[in-house]
Amino acid sequence: MKNFVALTAAVLLTFSGSSCAALKEKNPSDKEPVKLRDFSSEDETAAFNTAEKFVLAFAEALKKNDFSLWQQVIPPDSTAKIGKKQFDAMRLELGKEFGTFSGTSYLGKLVSGNLRSFMWKFSFIRQKNGKSSIREIVYFVRVFCEEGKTPAISGFGVRVF
Repeated sequence: MKNFVALTAAVLLTFSGSSCAALKEKNPSDKEPVKLRDFSSEDETAAFNTAEKFVLAFAEALKKNDFSLWQQVIPPDSTAKIGKKQFDAMRLELGKEFGTFSGTSYLGKLVSGNLRSFMWKFSFIRQKNGKSSIREIVYFVRVFCEEGKTPAISGFGVRVF
């Protein structure tokens, strides 16, 4: 479990740079900070659709052990930071900790100012001593709106309760 949390944290930090950039002090060597804007009603729908597409691709990739399914929806500025090696490690750790992935369902959204965190329940089945048990985690996708652009993914990760 410790390895999975560390791996998930590393991947989350990989993706969270764009949403936090607006909060950092400007460094001459850094790119221009992201200027977040309020979500319009159209943005709310687009943000959910962006998050859903990302999650469903990840779920399908887990189920079929096919990174290319998820790779197609990873934000362009993050494709260099996560590849098949990281995906394989996440998938292996998820299987080790929770069992075989069996499905996902949407839970809801949390609003944090100019960020939206959309949450899904990921279900796994573990076989132990001839018995099946269900293990579930919350998988979230964080979305932001930058001035002049459509909603985009700024981070993702899991929460175990």
